[in-house]
Amino acid sequence: MEIAKRIDRNAGVGQQQAFEKLIFVTNLVFRDAYEYLLPWKRLFGVHESQIDDVMRESAKSLYASLLKSVGRGLDIGTLIEVRRAQLAYKLSDEIAAEMFREHAKKLVEENISSALNNLNNRTQVVEEVKSILAFNGSLTILSKFPGEERFIRGLGPITLGGDSDHEKRVEDLKMLYSAYAMEVLSDGHLNDDKLAALNQLRNIFGLAKYEAEAIISDVKARVFQTY
Repeated sequence: MEIAKRIDRNAGVGQQQAFEKLIFVTNLVFRDAYEYLLPWKRLFGVHESQIDDVMRESAKSLYASLLKSVGRGLDIGTLIEVRRAQLAYKLSDEIAAEMFREHAKKLVEENISSALNNLNNRTQVVEEVKSILAFNGSLTILSKFPGEERFIRGLGPITLGGDSDHEKRVEDLKMLYSAYAMEVLSDGHLNDDKLAALNQLRNIFGLAKYEAEAIISDVKARVFQTY
């Protein structure tokens, strides 16, 4: 409390941030007893809604930093540790799940950007798409894993459909879908495993069923011409 009294919240952004950090840390330390031990409202004119905002935004900031440790490999130990941190920060499951889904999308978008930058190298494009499929498959499996409540919130299949910029990017996504379809259909056969992968990719890219079917039909026609 003495530390709080020495902070001049009107002295600039840095001082205000220090005050907010103090609120966040002390509330975590004292938890349910903080209302009695730290009367923010009476001594500093800080209302409950302001404390809630500080707690939420501070937790989000710390959680965002932790998410950087979660890569496409989805290490089980990391997923558990991040979940424990989320609970310690008192960040809601809803917010944590949304933040992780956005993080997962960014990882997928990195693959997409790399593929688009290497369109002349079909091998590289296919490898990036395979990485996306493997990542999405792991997310899906872990979301159904026994004891998944111990893991980070937000696990599950990814879709870019519905994103605000999806319509602007859909032609690029179709190109990548076509390149992958050409790879898996290059031998002229479409089995169940290949179809499952193509359907999974369609869902990830947010393509309509008729769009994917049109691409596959075009690829089949081109493959047939080579035989």
